[in-house]
Amino acid sequence: MELFVIGALLAVVAGVLVSNYLADRQSQKQIDEEQATSAATAPARAVGTLAATRRRLWFSSDNQSELPQQFQAWAITDLDDAHVRDWIGGLSVEQVQTLTEHLSAFCTSLGFELSWLTARRLVGDTSIHAARAIIEHYCTACWQATLVQTDLQQFRHVINLVDQPFSREHKLVTQKLYADLVRRNAAPPITPELSVAPEIERHEFVAHALRELATHDWALLADAYAAATATA
Repeated sequence: MELFVIGALLAVVAGVLVSNYLADRQSQKQIDEEQATSAATAPARAVGTLAATRRRLWFSSDNQSELPQQFQAWAITDLDDAHVRDWIGGLSVEQVQTLTEHLSAFCTSLGFELSWLTARRLVGDTSIHAARAIIEHYCTACWQATLVQTDLQQFRHVINLVDQPFSREHKLVTQKLYADLVRRNAAPPITPELSVAPEIERHEFVAHALRELATHDWALLADAYAAATATA
């Protein structure tokens, strides 16, 4: 599902960027033709630019401070996925503010404004379907990310320990973790030769065992890490 969402989002983004690129090329061609005909056309172009600016201002939200609340109200009625609607509807004021700020900037970077949808100013325009699909995919990705935050955080902690098992932060946990893995027959014990070898060699032996386990049985390593940190 996550790969599908990401793939769909990239496809939509690519389509928008290509459309913008073609539109820009066409616009530039028209400008070049106008400039080539006569400098006398400058006033007409200025009027056109002013009209375009006024249209952009009209499309902008009158009060950007209300956009988070407008977006939340719009999302819980207009988005298709019930899970995403419920998630957005349950966000706090601060969470909605953060989500809206990032989403609004994302929409602007793709050539449209979030407020065009929340204020329902694109009603009847065929581009509303593409804009709404982009917003839906973005919100779906954010919602799915919240579902795996605990797993992602644990992954970060474990991988940091595997990378630096004997740093000041990880040393005590590493010792508990390694001892537990030896009891589980998931890691080789320290040999008699290593027990009298320099400490750096024992550290490298344990670090290698952790790296091997991370490669071949991540689930076991993660479970042992959770046990070690629960009593740390």
